[in-house]
Amino acid sequence: MASPLMLVFLTALPGVLCCQSSFIDLESKGSNKSSIRFLVLGDWGGLPYPPYITPIEKATARMMAKTASQMGADFILALGDNFYYKGVTDVNDPRFQVTFEDVYTQDSLNIPWYVIAGNHDHAGNVLAQIEYSQKSKRCCARNFPYYYYEMNFRIPQNGQHSDHHHAGHGGCCVETSDDFLDQQPKAPRSGVQANRQLLWLRNAWAMSKADYLLVAWPLSGMVHILRMGQPTVY
Repeated sequence: MASPLMLVFLTALPGVLCCQSSFIDLESKGSNKSSIRFLVLGDWGGLPYPPYITPIEKATARMMAKTASQMGADFILALGDNFYYKGVTDVNDPRFQVTFEDVYTQDSLNIPWYVIAGNHDHAGNVLAQIEYSQKSKRCCARNFPYYYYEMNFRIPQNGQHSDHHHAGHGGCCVETSDDFLDQQPKAPRSGVQANRQLLWLRNAWAMSKADYLLVAWPLSGMVHILRMGQPTVY
């Protein structure tokens, strides 16, 4: 029997880089490490003007820290709209510091963050977010190797695997919102890029031997897809 596996897919708008795939042995925190535990965060990107954060973001960070400590979280999935309203300008944008680094400071949140981009991020420079993940001063830096990517996790005690596919908003999603419900949704920004990302995702699913398969998708992207057919109340 094949060893158990969990797969996570993270996706976003494709660019000139190659899609990334990593295999990770989760750290065994005690003798009973038989599961993967993580937090999911989305639409958290503060404000584009001083103080660049919101009371809700700060309160959420405190609750995340408490929950992560209690559950022994292995990582955090950040599902897009990381910087409202038009992303960041470059890798030295001060928003990285004031909206992210200065907010999620607790020890229990100093774990890997697996990041994807939402529609607001694509209004700015997504490549700058990818590049920043290589220079973050945090002990456990933001992990954002590409616009969409795959992470493979092995659970120490039972050897089970989980494949995570991280998908982003920019490539596959149509452009729509509540402001334009009487209009046809706009097509993806690039049909070629959208098809490339969808092909990657389908192939990854078909080839996966994981015990668990998880697709991490931006909250905005899913909301837009659900709203294509009819208005949806959340």
